[in-house]
Amino acid sequence: MFKILIVIGVVVFAIACRTYQTPLIRRLGGLAILAASFLGAYFASGSLAVGVLGACFWFILPWFEILTRIRAMRLPLERELEERWPPRGQNFPELDTLTEEIEEEGFEQLADTGWSWEGMDQFIRVFFREEDRLQAAIFFTEQEGMSFYHTGLITRTSEDRHLLTWNYPFSYTMLLPPGMQMHRVSTSDDPAGGFSKLVRAHLEWLAVEAIDPASSLPLTAEELDEVMRQDMRRQVEHNLDEGIIMLADEGTFRYSVKGYFFLWTRIVLDMLRLV
Repeated sequence: MFKILIVIGVVVFAIACRTYQTPLIRRLGGLAILAASFLGAYFASGSLAVGVLGACFWFILPWFEILTRIRAMRLPLERELEERWPPRGQNFPELDTLTEEIEEEGFEQLADTGWSWEGMDQFIRVFFREEDRLQAAIFFTEQEGMSFYHTGLITRTSEDRHLLTWNYPFSYTMLLPPGMQMHRVSTSDDPAGGFSKLVRAHLEWLAVEAIDPASSLPLTAEELDEVMRQDMRRQVEHNLDEGIIMLADEGTFRYSVKGYFFLWTRIVLDMLRLV
């Protein structure tokens, strides 16, 4: 009974730590979850090896999704972007607030676009700021009853460099093609001024890279569709070349065995980040 109470106490401690916004305390909660898993397996078996296996369970668990859902998943080689209506208010109530926040930073709304494929639906609202030729976007993704949103900023240079700053909550699930760079910034600790923080981080990054924002390429609503198509096409072609994905049925691709291990490392990185 005493051993059970110890495990329960560690679990309660972990849950309490995870309610804090302070990164250090949240990571302490993540370590406590691993400790509770170790103690539970160790007390039940009396074996240190089984205890370690219990703690490692969280890192083995992603393979279940990879070998079931992701293994069967097929994605289009060409994503057909089309004009979209905004999601219903109850599905994405933050859209209007985010739009106002972006427009307050001097951005002008260009278009509402997106794509759908076999139960996956993504809505994208695109903005542009003429003074520094900076593109912004709100992404809202729905899949299998789950949904999340994030925002991003991109600068496109005449040297065919694309610099993307965003607050996407997960590791990216593809390799970036040459010339495309990514900078992930967490804004979860600043919900009221998250987009302003993203803009500051992006402009600071451009300064480090010695890129003058005003010298980047302009973007019009008419060019938007083709530019985004080219970005997605470059990404798919690069990952095909690297063996992360492979051709499947006509017009689709799937992850390869190499891609499964690539995805697993990304999921583990996310777990360690949460810890």
